[in-house]
Amino acid sequence: MRVYEPSPLKTTPRAATIRKLLAYALDPEAGLGEAENAAGKAIRLARLDGMDVEAFGQVFAPPLPSQEPEPEPAACRITVSTGKYAGMTLGDIAEENLSYIAWMSREWKDWAMREAAETVLEYFTAGVA
Repeated sequence: MRVYEPSPLKTTPRAATIRKLLAYALDPEAGLGEAENAAGKAIRLARLDGMDVEAFGQVFAPPLPSQEPEPEPAACRITVSTGKYAGMTLGDIAEENLSYIAWMSREWKDWAMREAAETVLEYFTAGVA
């Protein structure tokens, strides 16, 4: 039995044609015979181009670009000198009690610390709907 080993992801000269054929094959308005012919032709073209499963799948869904995690802002390393979390950094506080950071961003007397807390809050809530 042949062991399947995926090749590196690639695009082929006929990828656009294969995409159109597959779209037609999946179109509910296409007749069954036409859809089967389009699908068969797409497979034949993919095989002629030497596509494997990953490359064939990329015709419709290219891989998402890898997203590097957002670097932690410098504000996360600021140490709080007073209050309930004295001696802890804003980043550590956010991991333990994010609502306290939200409160700090609204109520803290020191404006620079408020802005730092706002930055940390934005960082920890980015992408949260």
